[in-house]
Formats: sequence, structure tokens, C-alpha cells
Amino acid sequence: MSKKHSNGLVEIKVENTLIRPCLLHNTVALDSTHLWTKCIKDLQVKKKKLKKQNTDDLEAAILKLQWCAAAYWDAEAKSFYIPSDNFEKGLRESAAKEKLGKQAEIAIQLVEPQVQFEGTKHPVSVPKGYKSPVEFAEEYGIEIDPLLSFVYDTYVQVDNEYVFKKPVRIPPRTGSRVAFHRPSIPTGAKLVYTMMVDTNMLSEVDARKTAVNLGYMIGIGVWRPKFGRFTVAFLD
Repeated sequence: MSKKHSNGLVEIKVENTLIRPCLLHNTVALDSTHLWTKCIKDLQVKKKKLKKQNTDDLEAAILKLQWCAAAYWDAEAKSFYIPSDNFEKGLRESAAKEKLGKQAEIAIQLVEPQVQFEGTKHPVSVPKGYKSPVEFAEEYGIEIDPLLSFVYDTYVQVDNEYVFKKPVRIPPRTGSRVAFHRPSIPTGAKLVYTMMVDTNMLSEVDARKTAVNLGYMIGIGVWRPKFGRFTVAFLD
């Protein structure tokens, strides 16, 4: 049973299992003033000036910085995650599809500030002796968690996992196509979170239906619903 409070609030535990890879795009990668973005742009300009001569190191650094900047990564928990507001936005879209009214927009909130991915295959510690500094990053004061760096070096560069590769135009629409790497969480990974529902504004039945529709019809992350869709189970 769901956990009910005397003021009409209900807590519902939800477990999602990915049936399509989930693509991440941290908002850091969209901030033109952020150190990561400045570094990537400078390296792209430097590469363009060299006209493809001896640019392999530059290209490798750009791709790794892009991937790390786009990752939602919790260094303390040693895992990828999705911010709770991303889920809440998706739940609002799901409620709108069901025409549940404006009250649904404020009736559902997540208890957790962020939702960690569970069941991923990457390790939770860096092997002894591992060192992989990202060239040029130190010049900009950029710090990359060693475990995130190890995941990239091991799974992206070697096994071609945890990554979605698709060319993009830089600048958008008018520029030439260049390689771009986004973090991709594989199918089978789980996301467990708690919905806090105000049943004075939205029934528990409708709240559960909203969570189900989010998984099967809308999804989470980038380029949904093609990516980021999942099954839904209620742990109560």
C-alpha cells in the first residue's frame, strides 16, 4: 500500500526499468559561460585553424569533454542520475495528455532531489594506478571525477558503450557536421523514486496512470520518446 498522510498527501514508490537507452544532456553543456563550454569552444576553434593537420589529440579531448559535460554524474554516489525536475516535467506532460487539468502540475512532486541509476555495469572505484588526465582541461581549471574519466576510457573508447554518437552542426543549422558524444545509459538500468501526490488535487489512481504513461509514451532524457522509455512498477 502507498504511504498516506493525514493532510491528503500520498507517497508512491515507483521503479522504472529502461527498455530504451537513456541519453543524458546536463545543462552545463548549454551554458556558454561555463568553463567546460568555453574550453570545448576554444579547442574547436583551434582544431579548425589547424585544418585537420595533427588534430587527433584535439578531437579526442573535445569528445571526452563533451561527454563528461553532458553527463549527470554524482561523484559521491559514484553513479549517473536524472534530476528530479526532469521527472516532474515529464509527469506534467503525461498529465496533460490525460487532460487532468492544471492542478496536476503542482499535485505531483518527487521526494528525492535526484534519481540515481541502479544496475549499471560500470565499476564503483578506479583501478589502482589509473591516471587519465584530459588534455587542456587543467588550463581551464576543469576537474573531472577520476571514475567518470575511467568509465569513458574503458566503456566509451574501448567497448563503445555508455555513448550515443551522432554528428551535429556547429554552429547549429549553418555549420559543418562534427562528431558529438552523449552519455547513454543502457537498457535494463533502473530508476527508483518516490512520488508525493496531493490527493486533494489529483487522485492516486490518476497519479499512478501518469507515472505509467511517462514510462511508455513520453520517456526521460534527450530525444524522447525514441529514447529513455521504461517499464513501470509500483513498490507498494
